[in-house]
Amino acid sequence: MRTVFILLGLFLLLSCYQENHYYNTKEYTEKTDSLQKRIEELESLIEVKRTPEKQPKEEEVKIPTKPKIKEKKVIPKKIVQEKDTNTIFFKNGGISVTYGIKRDSRQLIRIYDGKGNILFKFENIQLSYQVNTTLCFRENNSVKAAETSMNPGASMYWYETYYTFDTDNQPLTKIEKRLPSMTIEDAMGEKYFWNKNTKKWIKQEIIIETNPIPSQ
Repeated sequence: MRTVFILLGLFLLLSCYQENHYYNTKEYTEKTDSLQKRIEELESLIEVKRTPEKQPKEEEVKIPTKPKIKEKKVIPKKIVQEKDTNTIFFKNGGISVTYGIKRDSRQLIRIYDGKGNILFKFENIQLSYQVNTTLCFRENNSVKAAETSMNPGASMYWYETYYTFDTDNQPLTKIEKRLPSMTIEDAMGEKYFWNKNTKKWIKQEIIIETNPIPSQ
């Protein structure tokens, strides 16, 4: 009888152990599955973080540029080519301009008054320094304006001079500029007026008016 009770006790103890082991194993499995699921979620988040976001492309902003106004150039119609010169005549028949041939990298340009009198001269030079002159004509083949550009060569600056003429090719004004402009004075340039009597340029004087300081 005693032996029967001992066996029955062992049977119940073994049953409790197996049941407890079953529940512990089930709980462990559930916790493991939950943890694995959480790990997968974290890995997906890390992968998203690693993937660089596509930045929207910045639209190119096109800055409108100021349209260049091209001055209408009048090409003289009455041009006579000779051995040493090219001559441009006024429509009334007088000589307006002569271009000499290039010699030793130099070319002489003469401007006339229509009666054979030379009023002004330019010279194009292509040496260690360069001087280039461009003339602009009116409908009657008179010189409207001239622009001279001078590059000294070994210098950070170059110089431009703009001339104006009347309908008889008489010089009127000129403006001299140094480029690139470093100061306001450089940008404005120096203006001169032509004196027909002395055949010389007279610099325009800038007069700055100031209020007198009242006496105390």
